Amino acid sequence: GYQIHANIRETAVFAVQNVIDDPPFSNLDLLVCRNLLIYLESELQKNLLALFHYSLKNGAILLLGTAESASTQNNLFLQVDAKLRIYRRTNAPMVIDVIDFPK
Repeated sequence: GYQIHANIRETAVFAVQNVIDDPPFSNLDLLVCRNLLIYLESELQKNLLALFHYSLKNGAILLLGTAESASTQNNLFLQVDAKLRIYRRTNAPMVIDVIDFPK
């Protein structure tokens, strides 16, 4: 096991989030979504990537699983590292009508 130092715990939020049903967090510096999108249909993937774009600060990082890509939303994210699937949020305009915000 491991223990996270108190200084780190106080600056980070670790939470279970149902990305389909729960209202999104916002103003995030980092969003890690490993190996979830591959199990979802393409339309839901597209909606979630738009939701992730909304949730992240401009220039923040999106980390996906090795079998996933944000290339379907290429104007929302810039690829930082192809092998590690690291993307940076762009300052692209929000397309709010695409996002179906959970209630």
